[in-house]
Amino acid sequence: VRKRNYIGADATGKNRLGNGWYGIEISQPNNVVGGANAGAGNVVSANGYGGIVLFLSSAYGNRVQGNLVGTDASGTKDLGNTGRGVEFTNGAHDNRVGGTTADQRNVISGNDNGGVGFYSGSKNNLLTDNYIGTNAACNAALANTGAGVMITDGAGTNYIGLALCGNVISGNTREGICITGGNAGAIIWGNFIGTDVTGRHKIANSSDGIMAASSGNQIGGRKKGTGNLIAGNGGNALNLYVSIKNYIARNMLGITVTGDALPNLKSNAIP
Repeated sequence: VRKRNYIGADATGKNRLGNGWYGIEISQPNNVVGGANAGAGNVVSANGYGGIVLFLSSAYGNRVQGNLVGTDASGTKDLGNTGRGVEFTNGAHDNRVGGTTADQRNVISGNDNGGVGFYSGSKNNLLTDNYIGTNAACNAALANTGAGVMITDGAGTNYIGLALCGNVISGNTREGICITGGNAGAIIWGNFIGTDVTGRHKIANSSDGIMAASSGNQIGGRKKGTGNLIAGNGGNALNLYVSIKNYIARNMLGITVTGDALPNLKSNAIP
């Protein structure tokens, strides 16, 4: 899909005209939804279930870039999909949502059942440099109802952010990132969770920055730029709940990028 389409919105991109199920369902390899050039992204909003789903092990090598998922064409108004904005499920693997430039960034906001979900054996997917729960300028909340990112139901190792190229996951009505169920093995690097894109101002997730009721996750890393900034949230920065064997390093908790106080409501430490 190489030129802007309005999938679930009317021709102006301002009003709801939703499909009854997903806006886009991908079960085959090597497709591009949106693109790396300015104006190539689509509006995928107001659909009766979810926005974009990558479905089955035959869904690999796909790229989802530059789209507005759950917003109007300006990226400022809530036209949320009824389900999640983006979902990986039933073994979808080796896909990329977002990129390394502003034109590749997706805005995944305003959705009615969370921003992004990873489920059911989906692994080795990359979610990077997206705005999840904010407007397109990333200076105010445009909340997903639920967690910004949900990882559960036996999903394998997936990458939420890259060193120096993470997501902004802020403004959501639950956790920034919620990990539940077994040994998820998520790798969470370089994200701003609870702040704006500058890392200086609060756009709080209503609950914890990261809640992990799962084991074997990596939150931050050894190398420069892998740590997450987790500040300004309505709960804990990190809440490790019945969770063991997690690796946590180089994160900045309860402060801005310049070291000024920006506390999480409950704690700046692991409870």
